[in-house]
Amino acid sequence: MVKLPANTAFIRSCSVLVVFLVLNKLLGFVEKILIANYFGTSTDADVFIVAQGLFVSGWLFVEEILSPALIPVLSQARRDGRDRAGQVLVQRVLLLLVPAVVAFAVCSTAFQNIVGTLLYPGFDTATRAKVNMLWPFFAIGALPYYLTPVLQAYANSRKVFFPPALSAFAGRLAMIGAFVLLVRSMGLSGAGVGMIAYGMVYCVLLAVLIKIPLRIIARKAAESREYERKLAYLALPLLLGYVFSQATQWVDVRYGSMLAPGTVAALSFARKLVDVPVIVLSFCVGTVLLPYLSGFWSDGDKPRFARYVLWSVGACLVIYGAAAAVFMVGAETIVRLVYARGKFDAHSIAATATLLRFFALGLVVFSLEIIVMQACYAVRYHWYAVLTGMACACVNVGMTIVFVPRYGAVVIPIAIVSQKTMKAAVLGLLLWFKTRDRVETAIPVLGEELSSSQRTLQ
Repeated sequence: MVKLPANTAFIRSCSVLVVFLVLNKLLGFVEKILIANYFGTSTDADVFIVAQGLFVSGWLFVEEILSPALIPVLSQARRDGRDRAGQVLVQRVLLLLVPAVVAFAVCSTAFQNIVGTLLYPGFDTATRAKVNMLWPFFAIGALPYYLTPVLQAYANSRKVFFPPALSAFAGRLAMIGAFVLLVRSMGLSGAGVGMIAYGMVYCVLLAVLIKIPLRIIARKAAESREYERKLAYLALPLLLGYVFSQATQWVDVRYGSMLAPGTVAALSFARKLVDVPVIVLSFCVGTVLLPYLSGFWSDGDKPRFARYVLWSVGACLVIYGAAAAVFMVGAETIVRLVYARGKFDAHSIAATATLLRFFALGLVVFSLEIIVMQACYAVRYHWYAVLTGMACACVNVGMTIVFVPRYGAVVIPIAIVSQKTMKAAVLGLLLWFKTRDRVETAIPVLGEELSSSQRTLQ
């Protein structure tokens, strides 16, 4: 029987994240509901989803590469008594990130036609023009927004989870407010202003709450050089994984743009409904789990490491199994309750509900993948995680290219579920073997120590 983690701080941190992420997801629902109400599953909705996807893809570069690599390195710096070196590292990463974000925003804005040809060739000229009009708003909001994963990694490495959650909530609230106030007068441009507000509020508030050192100490590079090398070693495989992950997502968008108008939006609306329960629990647990697991593994406390992982996996199996059944049975009812207002008509409901059922098949593996990935990062299995993810992504892309033209949009969720299932299964087996070997090798040593103690007593 798996025991609950005894660490009350772990439970408390998870609870705080759950509360704020529920609030954030409710606001995220409001955003999607507003888009659905104002635009339905029309070309305007497709435009917003594609522009937002471009915006988020750059943010995910930081979130999926620097953040998972930074947390173990910063945690180790604190355990080594070299917290100043960790602060230097964070400042150097931020100073390097700013020009990179500016270059991304400028280049993607300057070469929009090339980007459009590569990523959404099925859109007609008018739809592409709308994307080109909206994207500069998102590009302006990119600079502050893209810094937030580094700030969050700094906070999480210190086991501080409340300020990032609160800052994200405030940013989301600012975005919704700007959208509501401006969408009637500015249309899609109002959504762009909302994304600018989101990035600025999120970043500034987070920097203030976590008290990021403002005094420039990054010039003392020697203090952090050792940890920079470790960061580079951990970040390189994550970079490869990011490239394959984004390629998979944009293949979906590319082929979705070739289907009926509104298909990209329907896919996004359905995926949003599935993402909410996944993020509410498994993302919260995974976020809190990584710094704890990194500490347990570094300290050699393998039984405690295994207990935390097994508890998290067991909770996901029970909760998300039940959630999947609810989504499968009540897909149309859920879609109707959430989205069916304004221009979201019966056709939009049917299309989104069909896709939702296929996405719901993967609820369990979506959640398990998050837990398994965090455990892999903690034991420095970055290369295994990335190579496995790349291989599974190739399967996803192959299924999309071959079967979408023949069977339509339902292939996209089926391919995603297949990819995540294979990835979670392979990494779970690798992690189990690594944990089992470490625990078993510790048992003989413990036996020898006990025997030695008994002989001493005798």
